[in-house]
Amino acid sequence: MSKQQEMQELGNGMKDLFAGRSPAMAELLAGVQYPKADILFDTEHRLDLGGVHVRLFTRATPLHTRGDTLIWVQEDRVLFAGDIVMSRRFLAASPQASIKGWLSVLEELATLKPRHVVPAHGDIGDASLIDRDRQYLQTLQTRVGEMKRQGKTVDEVARAAADEIAPKYAEWGNPGGSAATARAAFAEAR
Repeated sequence: MSKQQEMQELGNGMKDLFAGRSPAMAELLAGVQYPKADILFDTEHRLDLGGVHVRLFTRATPLHTRGDTLIWVQEDRVLFAGDIVMSRRFLAASPQASIKGWLSVLEELATLKPRHVVPAHGDIGDASLIDRDRQYLQTLQTRVGEMKRQGKTVDEVARAAADEIAPKYAEWGNPGGSAATARAAFAEAR
């Protein structure tokens, strides 16, 4: 599913979700409609902005959403990572997310060797943000697999992720934020 399709399907619900957070946000979002994209692409689109080359790309694997889009500013080595890389936040996996796919995308992003990584949440950082998220997902994936093979339920695994793994990343805040990612890892674990 394309980002445009996802925006059409889920956009108003997301707008309502954010509008419900405060009266000021509701006022800002009153009457807002998602625009139709004037450029659509399946996996990649390149722009030349007068000597600055920008690559917009997505991968078929659902991660945070079904149409995650990343932006790479080549000459400046700046990666706008959206919700694929976070800074001091737990990754928010969608119910259909693939942790294996997410790790693959993080491997690809690491090869870009970005000077700056601009996440959707948290502070701007460097390539170490990618490495830290990759380390977290690998740790989570391994532990979730172990617990699933021991016969633990998905709910037990989600709780254990918050109790065992999340404290290793205490500066990330809410340990319950690891539960959705643990559930996605559980679905893939053997």
